[in-house]
Amino acid sequence: MYNPIFLSSNSGLLHYNGEQWTLNKLPNEKIIRSVAVVDDKIYTGFYEEFEFWKKNDINLLEYFSLTHLIKYYLFTSEEFWQIVPYESTIIFRSFFGIYLYQNDKIDVLDSDIIVTFYYFN
Repeated sequence: MYNPIFLSSNSGLLHYNGEQWTLNKLPNEKIIRSVAVVDDKIYTGFYEEFEFWKKNDINLLEYFSLTHLIKYYLFTSEEFWQIVPYESTIIFRSFFGIYLYQNDKIDVLDSDIIVTFYYFN
């Protein structure tokens, strides 16, 4: 069985199924900066927003924004450069903070320093 490949691009989410490439464009045409596949969802991050994609009943990828789950926080020109699954949490990293997505809720961890990378053992 072949594992599909997903790549971020200036034009949207690229998907290779082993035979052909498909470009899935974002509704707002922003540049995708990061991609992570977790189970049946493809998480992507870009300028001031992150989301997941999931196949629908006719096997096409649909886009579901997660940004609306953030309450009482304003973005400051943030782009999401890294997405890492950790246990039951999906972690989105911008240069200015860490965003933890779990149980249909997002918690924001602000940082006083620029966050360029994170790693879990």
